[in-house]
Amino acid sequence: MVDYLAAKSSEGQGRIFGLIITVIAAAFFWGMGHLTKKGQMWALILGMALYVADGAILVLGQDWLSVAFHVYALFMLSRAFAALKEFEAAQQAAEASGVFLNQSIG
Repeated sequence: MVDYLAAKSSEGQGRIFGLIITVIAAAFFWGMGHLTKKGQMWALILGMALYVADGAILVLGQDWLSVAFHVYALFMLSRAFAALKEFEAAQQAAEASGVFLNQSIG
């Protein structure tokens, strides 16, 4: 949607603004992925919810190839729920053995 609005702008500022918004969105999703890798379930849920909203916009625009990609990506992301549960179980087992994974040295 940002790219569409930026392309409609006749000024170069619209394209620069579109690029900035795209970079911010990409950084946000990267951040959610980074937090998810650290075991933060809320980051996975928030990232997926916003990705569903992005996919809904594509449905309205009838961009079916992009919609299909969003569905596939969301399916793959949904597999992370099981991985996070395994991570939490491994972390609890380690802590029960006296190993604390989130503790800083020093």
